[in-house]
Amino acid sequence: PQGPGSPCTLRYMGIPGLEDFYSVLRRPQALARLPTMGLVRFLSASARLGLVSEDGLDTLEIIDRALAETSLLQPLPQETIAMLLQGALLSSTVLLDRQLRHMLGWLVGTQAKTFTPQQLAVMRQYSLFLLSQLDERARGSVLRLPVETQGFVLGVLQDRSPLWSPVLTDTTELFRKEVAEAAQAAGADVKVALHLNPAAVVDLRVGDQAWLLDGPEAFFRPFVGRLQHTPEEKQRQVLLERLLGLGEVRRWLVGFVPAAASWPVRVRGLRRLNWLEWGQMPPSERAALFRP
Repeated sequence: PQGPGSPCTLRYMGIPGLEDFYSVLRRPQALARLPTMGLVRFLSASARLGLVSEDGLDTLEIIDRALAETSLLQPLPQETIAMLLQGALLSSTVLLDRQLRHMLGWLVGTQAKTFTPQQLAVMRQYSLFLLSQLDERARGSVLRLPVETQGFVLGVLQDRSPLWSPVLTDTTELFRKEVAEAAQAAGADVKVALHLNPAAVVDLRVGDQAWLLDGPEAFFRPFVGRLQHTPEEKQRQVLLERLLGLGEVRRWLVGFVPAAASWPVRVRGLRRLNWLEWGQMPPSERAALFRP
């Protein structure tokens, strides 16, 4: 949670030294002193702050330590499993087969409707993250799960519950409205909020160009120098680029997500625009963005 005094709040306020603080807590002797839920919360907060190592080794070790305290008779609650999967997703970590089998095995028989919208979104996003990997072995992680666990993953992906989206600020809503109106005024074919169920949402499609329109909540604060996207936004871009642009990934996904067959095929790329860039553009440059 990003409540007052949490690590997320400190990062947003621009307090320096979080990387050094993380490196101290990340030491094996420090991790060994943390209880299971302490490990889970540490991974969740660190991943959302973009502090974990890019090679995924931090995530794999922390999850291993958390799972070592569990058993078939003492499973983790589903909200805790969702937090671990979110940590793996935001750190771009492909879990080991045994870790994936361990966690998802507890969820066999659980119906999608028992998850909160946010938990269901994490389950879907991580499943799609695995299935859209460029590496063939990583992409096959789901197929190496026991049949009943594969059934759980398919149930999550094929559930008809609507996509969950975070609440937008007024600034973002106004920015997106202005961009859509400007594209329409330029005579472009415009589609607002293009849903790729159950994967993600493209904020705007103008002709065959997809756009992500970023408001303040898409970045770490303070807004000085080069803006830094949050891990959630980085993952959203990576996933959408794979789903919209790679024919091999799309063909593979249709076997798991039949809805993927109806996703748009005439998309030539994904571009990002933020509210500050938009605000600094003269009208002539705004119109030029949407010309063929």
